[in-house]
Amino acid sequence: MISWLKFADRKVSANGTNAFYMRAPLDWADYTVEDKADWCLENYMHCIIDWIEGWVAAAQSRPSLDILFF
Repeated sequence: MISWLKFADRKVSANGTNAFYMRAPLDWADYTVEDKADWCLENYMHCIIDWIEGWVAAAQSRPSLDILFF
């Protein structure tokens, strides 16, 4: 989560608030690190969890796929 938050912060700082599939708040630069983490948890983390669950389901349904989890 912390690694992704740092990545998100760099992307928004470099590309503005439309750096993701979902628009970051216009006042993102004024958010504390805690506020940014809360926003990411509430607005974006579910997408990441869904993506990971999709890969796990693919690995379970097709054991012949060579998927590396670490």
